[in-house]
Amino acid sequence: CLAWLAAGGSKVEDWTMKHGDRRLGEFQGACADYERRRLEAQVSVAEQQVSLAKELGLPLIVQLPPQDEAERRMAEILVEKLGGQGCEHSVLLSGFHGRPKCAGALLKHFPNLMVGFSGLLTHSKLKDSIGAVAFDVPLDRFVLESLGPRFPPAGVGEGRGCFSHSAHATHVAAELAKVKRVSEEEILAVAFQNALRLFRLPRPPASSRSSCSGQ
Repeated sequence: CLAWLAAGGSKVEDWTMKHGDRRLGEFQGACADYERRRLEAQVSVAEQQVSLAKELGLPLIVQLPPQDEAERRMAEILVEKLGGQGCEHSVLLSGFHGRPKCAGALLKHFPNLMVGFSGLLTHSKLKDSIGAVAFDVPLDRFVLESLGPRFPPAGVGEGRGCFSHSAHATHVAAELAKVKRVSEEEILAVAFQNALRLFRLPRPPASSRSSCSGQ
């Protein structure tokens, strides 16, 4: 635009009328190219992380945005890098709030996959979608999370400056108990055992197990 004015162009408006469409097209093309390269970088990093988890034999923690394409692409990466039907690698869908059919398909494919439920389960806008996932997930295939500092349970310290922490897992357990139609104590006890299995942690002494199971 400055070159146009220096060469004798009269007004900025004239330059915009003459070159605006072309510049807009270039800008849109640059934006599309940036998104393509950003997605390629994300996929590359995800593939490396999944491969590293498999190489080291460590549990894989996956967080997915609730988007069809993201769920589809991650499912493809998990199957390609971890293995086919029945692969026993430990996987956690952390803070899952996507489509129920995505969670169902991954639970079927990976027998050691767990679904993480957080304070999002208590939020009114997500209760139906996450509740459907929670209802279908077997009792031995979930863990409780806080996702701190984000997403405190609904009605708990709402407002600016509030944050989520691990003690909020009891609120998640209470909501999950309603969905599963079991006691809160059973949810907490099962979630504890599931977490031990997922992260391959040592079993506590018998006295500790009794207190954790509410017995």
